[in-house]
Amino acid sequence: MLDKLIKKVIEDAEKKADDIIREAKKELEEKYTAEKKLIDKEYELKLQVKKEEVDKEKEREILNFIMEKEKELLALKNSFIDEVLKMVENRFNEYLNRNMEEIIKSFCKEIKEDDYKVRIPADKDIHIDGVFKIERDDSIKNGFVIFSSKWEVVFNWESVEKSIEDILREKAGKFFLQNNGQTESP
Repeated sequence: MLDKLIKKVIEDAEKKADDIIREAKKELEEKYTAEKKLIDKEYELKLQVKKEEVDKEKEREILNFIMEKEKELLALKNSFIDEVLKMVENRFNEYLNRNMEEIIKSFCKEIKEDDYKVRIPADKDIHIDGVFKIERDDSIKNGFVIFSSKWEVVFNWESVEKSIEDILREKAGKFFLQNNGQTESP
């Protein structure tokens, strides 16, 4: 009987131990699941933050790359515009040098004063009836100056360019931006 009693106490103890182990296991699994959810949620949040940081950095790199390319294209377009303006300047100077006498005469017709003077390049041989005095000047190239004691008109590429530079740049710029009549961005 003592054996039975010992056996019964051992069985009850084993059963109680199994119940305690099962409860501990269940509690541990619940804690593990809760902790895992917390860790997974933290991981997802950190992952999302890192993805956004990476995306922002990539976007910045792409935008910087695009801006650099746009700067290069703008510089190229500006160099083309400068070349076009240089060609226009050369043609203007050629035309002016070929037709300087007629251009000066045209200017002088409109002047209502008698005491004005005309300053021309030293290498030009121009004679205009009715002009008070024509002076040759080594410092003048590709242009002329009509002046009196009260006013002065400088006619050369620089003065023409100053008055119409924006228009010339705009027209030259539109030429390089044209694509079947449509302007486009780089």
